[in-house]
Amino acid sequence: MSKVQAGGWSHARYQRATEEVWRANAEEVGNTVDRMVREHEPAFVIVSGDARARELLLEDLAPESLDRVVEVPTHTRAAGASSEALDAEIDIRLEEELERDRQDVLARSATGGGRRGERGLGPVVHALQQAQVETLLLDPRRDERSLLALDGPPWIATEPGERLSTQVLDEVPAIEGLARAAVLTGARVLFLNPEPADPAAPRPEEEPAEPVAAVRWATGPDHP
Repeated sequence: MSKVQAGGWSHARYQRATEEVWRANAEEVGNTVDRMVREHEPAFVIVSGDARARELLLEDLAPESLDRVVEVPTHTRAAGASSEALDAEIDIRLEEELERDRQDVLARSATGGGRRGERGLGPVVHALQQAQVETLLLDPRRDERSLLALDGPPWIATEPGERLSTQVLDEVPAIEGLARAAVLTGARVLFLNPEPADPAAPRPEEEPAEPVAAVRWATGPDHP
């Protein structure tokens, strides 16, 4: 609802009525955002739109929601407006969050002598078999190794002797077996971004990075 330049004695009344509608809308949207933040705990909340509408919404948000706000000064509802700037900002923020998460997994796996994580195919498979993995970091480039996908816990094995009482469903590429076992044990799966920062730059001919896992509980003796 837009403010109008009506003129005359009724002008201020029209403006106040419009402002009250905006405030009511902001309160309704704010309540919805607060509820979704409580329920889903998003990494960030993108806010865009008319400058005054954004201001009213930000005034109405709870502190927990406000701390997550990323304000994008674009108005996608205006005549002739494009969503490209908004889409680009969302892509940037998503990649930033993912990169922070990737670095967190790498840091945790190297902290305290590796007590907070595992590196390498064998140790990561063992952690997955214990349902110990919180976040799994994989390189999406082709890995020639394979694993056994099982029809029940521990869901994954490197060779038939590890099957225990479960049946082998199939021999699968390592990355697929690891991702499947992670999902089945409630772990989050992230992928490294092996693409060069410059799209025109040649891709490095490197072997895929070893899988890395941040674990739910520390193992082994504490190291300073």
